[in-house]
Amino acid sequence: MRECMTNAVRHADATEIWMKSGCDEGIHYLWITNNGTTPESPVIPKGGLNNVKRCVEDLGGEIEIRSEPFFALMVRIPMKREAYQ
Repeated sequence: MRECMTNAVRHADATEIWMKSGCDEGIHYLWITNNGTTPESPVIPKGGLNNVKRCVEDLGGEIEIRSEPFFALMVRIPMKREAYQ
């Protein structure tokens, strides 16, 4: 969330950020977007977003970055019941 907030302000001049999270069918999900300017080209993870991508993948999850019609970052991480027992 912090990385998206920093990037939204720095790169898109956003003043609002929206986040939705939840669990569905054994998957934790997080969806983040903002009211900033739309990226002019596809967003390629580097720096902070690349670090987020690696952390999510280490947990068996995946991220999806959309740049049209607006920026959105979607994170999906499978729930592991043994981690909670």
